[in-house]
Amino acid sequence: MSGFLALLGIAALGYLIARTYRGGNDINVYLYAAEQLLNGQNIYTQNPYNFYLYSPLFALTLSPLTLLEISVARVFWMLVNLGIVMRLWYLLRPLALTLSPSNRRVWMISVIVLSLGFLNHNFALGQVTILILWLTFEGCYQVGKGRSVLGALLIAIGINIKIIPMLVLVYFGMKGYFKAGVLTVLFFFMSLIIPAVIIGFQYNSELLSAWKNVINPAGERFAFEDNDGCHSLNAVLPAYFFDFDSIERSITPYKRNVDYPRRIVHIPYETLSVILLLSRLLVLGIFLLALLPRSWIYGSPGKLIQRFWLALKIEFADRNRKTEFNPHVFLWEMGLLCLVTLLIFPHQMKYSMLYFVPAGAYLIMCMLPGSQIRVTSLGKLLLILAGLLMIVLAIMGREIIGTHLVDVLDYYHFMGIANLVCLGVMWVLRPRMRVGGE
Repeated sequence: MSGFLALLGIAALGYLIARTYRGGNDINVYLYAAEQLLNGQNIYTQNPYNFYLYSPLFALTLSPLTLLEISVARVFWMLVNLGIVMRLWYLLRPLALTLSPSNRRVWMISVIVLSLGFLNHNFALGQVTILILWLTFEGCYQVGKGRSVLGALLIAIGINIKIIPMLVLVYFGMKGYFKAGVLTVLFFFMSLIIPAVIIGFQYNSELLSAWKNVINPAGERFAFEDNDGCHSLNAVLPAYFFDFDSIERSITPYKRNVDYPRRIVHIPYETLSVILLLSRLLVLGIFLLALLPRSWIYGSPGKLIQRFWLALKIEFADRNRKTEFNPHVFLWEMGLLCLVTLLIFPHQMKYSMLYFVPAGAYLIMCMLPGSQIRVTSLGKLLLILAGLLMIVLAIMGREIIGTHLVDVLDYYHFMGIANLVCLGVMWVLRPRMRVGGE
C-alpha cells in the first residue's frame, strides 16, 4: 500500500511539473513585474500577461527567479507552493485527533478530495493564494499558541503581499490578541519600507503610490464585477440585480459562454451600491458576533468596557499568561474568517476558493461521530445541505462534469452562493454549540 501511494505521489509530482513547465499565467505576471522592478520600471503598468496587483516587496522577493529560464522559474515556484501545502496539511491534521482512526481517515480523504480541484487550479496558474492562505493560517496558529511575534510577522507579510489578510486584525481584536495586532501593524509598515533599502526610497515611494491606486476598492475595476469567474458579493449581487448594459464602461464587457435568464430585477446602480455596502457590513457583523463571547453580548455597556479593559490589561501586563488553544474552536474560526474574506473582498476568483477548505474541513468534522462537536437537529439538516454543496464544489471541474455544466454553474455564481450558505451553517454551528465552549 505504501509503495502504491509513493508511485501515486511521484506521478502527481510529474504531472504538476509538466503542467507548470508549459504555462501558468499568474506566475508569469509576478516574474515579469520582478524583472520590471530590477529595471527601475513601473511594475503596475505595461505587463503583457495581466495586471500586477501585489506589493513591491513581493516583486523584490521573486526577483532572484528572473535569473532562471522562465519555465524553470515556474517549476521552482510550484515546488515552493507544494512545500507550503504540505505544511498546511501538517497543521490541519492534528485538529482531527479526537476522531477515531477510521473516521480520521474519512475526514482526511474528504478534505483532500475537496481541496484537489482548488489546488490544481492554483498550481496551474502559479497563483499566490496558497502562500496567502498559509501565512494567514500559520500566523493565527502561532498567535493562538502564544508566539505573538512570529504570528504577527507572518500576518504582516501576508497583508503586504495581498491586502485581504487584513481581516485578521479584526480577529485579533475580538480574541483579545492585542499585542499581536499592534505588532502586525508595526511589521506591516516596516515591510513597506524594506524594499527602499535596495531599490531606493524615491522609487519605492512611487511604486507604493501606484500600488495604492491599483488596489483601490472604490475604483471602477472593483465596483460591480461583470465576471462569471468572480464569486465575491460585488459579483454575485449585480449578476442577479443589475443590468450592466445600463451603464457606460471603460472596461471591456465580460464574454460568457452561456446566456440563460438570470437577472431577477434591475436595481439602479446607486441603490445597489448601498445594498452591496450593507451586505458586506452584515457579513462582517456576523463574523464579529460569532467571535464575541456570549457573556460579553448580554452584558451592559459598562460591563462590556470593563471586560475589554481587563482583557487589554491581561494581554500586555501578564507575561506568564498561558494561552488556551482549542483545536475545534481554531478550525471553526479560520473557516469563518476565510469565508468572510471570500465574500467581502472584491475580485475573489475561482482560485481563491482554496480559502473554502478550512470551513469545509470543519463542516466535514461536524458530520463524523466522535468529533466532540454537538450538533442540533437543525444543524444536521444544514450539514446535509452543506455536504451536497461541497460535493458539487469537489467535482466542479471541466474534466469531470464537462465545460458546459461548469460554465452554467459559474454563470449562476454557484461558488459565491455556496459560500453564503456555508457561512450560515457555520453560524449555526458556532462555538456556543460545542461542548465546553462559549
